[in-house]
Amino acid sequence: MGIGGLLAQRRRQEPPIDVGLAAERTAMAWQRTGLAVAAFSTLLVRVADRDLALTAPGLLGMVLGLVLIVVGERRYSKIVERVQTDRTPLAHGLAGVLALGIAGLSAASLIFVVTTEI
Repeated sequence: MGIGGLLAQRRRQEPPIDVGLAAERTAMAWQRTGLAVAAFSTLLVRVADRDLALTAPGLLGMVLGLVLIVVGERRYSKIVERVQTDRTPLAHGLAGVLALGIAGLSAASLIFVVTTEI
């Protein structure tokens, strides 16, 4: 058998892509991010020791974490539907909100570290 015969054997029909798998991975990534933000925010509230300037960002971070988890779950079905109808599943606004929320939590954490004697 020559090289042409070997290549012909390798050319086989690939199975169709399961659009639900990528959407499921995306939903799980949003869940992990939401849990991480909520856990970090809980730690910030716990360590703030009733200091309102540090407790407020922590509480907002907890809410952001919860929102990320809920939005990730709701987006799962929308992503599958959009991919099946050949529309883009991208949500640029959500990534921007997440980036702003993480930046705010990071700033609050930096303020906490600078103002306390750790």
